[in-house]
Amino acid sequence: EGRLSGSWDLYIKALKQYKEREGDCLVPHRHIETLENERSVNLGAWVSNIRYSKKQEGRTQYVLTSEMLMQLETIGFIWDKKRHDFEKNVNACIEFYKNNNRIPIVTIKDEYEKKLAYFISDQRKVINRNLPYPKWKKELLNSIPTFFDKKEGSVERFCKMVLLYKKEHGHTDIKKNEVLDNGYKIGIIYNTLMQRYKNHKLSLSEIERLEELGICLESKFQRRFNEKMKLAKDATNENIIISRKNQYYNSINLYTWITETVKKKYKNGELLLEEIEIVEKLIGKQLNEIFGARLMITKVVDIIENNVIKTCSSQSSARKYIKENYGLCISNTAIRNRLDGKITTPYKGRFMFYYATDEEVKKYLEDNKAS
Repeated sequence: EGRLSGSWDLYIKALKQYKEREGDCLVPHRHIETLENERSVNLGAWVSNIRYSKKQEGRTQYVLTSEMLMQLETIGFIWDKKRHDFEKNVNACIEFYKNNNRIPIVTIKDEYEKKLAYFISDQRKVINRNLPYPKWKKELLNSIPTFFDKKEGSVERFCKMVLLYKKEHGHTDIKKNEVLDNGYKIGIIYNTLMQRYKNHKLSLSEIERLEELGICLESKFQRRFNEKMKLAKDATNENIIISRKNQYYNSINLYTWITETVKKKYKNGELLLEEIEIVEKLIGKQLNEIFGARLMITKVVDIIENNVIKTCSSQSSARKYIKENYGLCISNTAIRNRLDGKITTPYKGRFMFYYATDEEVKKYLEDNKAS
């Protein structure tokens, strides 16, 4: 029995004491357990050595007899901590599904659910990348309802639930906390899809499908902005000029909207060229004249080809160009950080973004006016 003889009963007693107090045998590696007689034993190191000895099948200084193994099993000794933790997470996900009729969602505020959601997300990433993955893990994950069902949080399933919701309520104005009778948390999934839309992770076909059902993926702020931009366009068609003296159109104060919201979006480079043209026609002036700032015309440079591949009216237009032509979902923040010099490395090792010079802005406006 090697170095286990003589000390075995002492450590077993310490392990039982730890288990009774803590509820498990997951003893930290450096843990010292103090017994009733105030004798201290290095229980953490002993547990680690026992695990190692079992793994090496006796090819160590510790030799475990069948009686010893049975004694440890009776106490509830955990031989493989990583496997134990994995099984614990799987069981927690199963229990969560039973109580909520869905798997955990990453975007939720509850920290416990978020932790489980990241566990599921991490496992899916490894599996989807075709990296080596133990069969026993897959079998355990398969016991989590809908884990391998990609439709769980999909647009397809959401659309089916929207039809049920619309049939019952007569509209698609879904609130965050709403839940269908079948337990489907349609409000949470709706917000998740809005976040995916914001991060450019929905395909054009998915967006079109949602819009067909009357689902608006834009934030309330952007929705109101678009509504007022439409009003602005209608006003220009009637040759209305908005000014300090004439601020309203159809009982809506477009003057305040222009001097506050439009100004902010303009300075942040978030206005499309078409939107700039509408507002300038509405007020009869150039925006760079009244706001004292030049247009944030953005140049997209291909480092590999070493040339400007596109000149865009805004960061949003640059982002849209990259997505449509290269299939890359870059964020406004990623573009802005490179424009401001906070990030000096090319996006995906290829694309850089620069503000156009005053001369380039002038030429850009002339070219677009001519076209």
